[in-house]
Amino acid sequence: MQKKNVVGFKYAINGIIYAFKTEYKFKIHIFIAVAVIAAAIFFKTSYFENLTLILVISLVFLAEMINSAIEKTVDLICIDILKKELNKNEYNIKAGLAKDIAAGAVLVSAINSVVIGLVIFFPKILEWLPR
Repeated sequence: MQKKNVVGFKYAINGIIYAFKTEYKFKIHIFIAVAVIAAAIFFKTSYFENLTLILVISLVFLAEMINSAIEKTVDLICIDILKKELNKNEYNIKAGLAKDIAAGAVLVSAINSVVIGLVIFFPKILEWLPR
């Protein structure tokens, strides 16, 4: 592997570590993912079900990290730069909308993962419960 690729990989790992250390919601998603994996082991989910669970868990992590990146970028542009250089304290409606839309993407991915989790686990829970 070229040195350039290794450095890029290192930056990506640093981003994941930063998200884990600083983003409270990312930690919640990890906790839920661990619980889902434990449930998958307990209920002996199929290969296809496991792939589906991995996909939706990854989707939630991806959405949360993109949301965090968008929030940091919007804050940098609209808060730091505008306050320092332009001496403005105005709330930018478009900046707020960008952050809201990014947060909405996380919500959509989380709802999607809950629905898929219910489709996979609900029948298994019903089978497991005494009749």
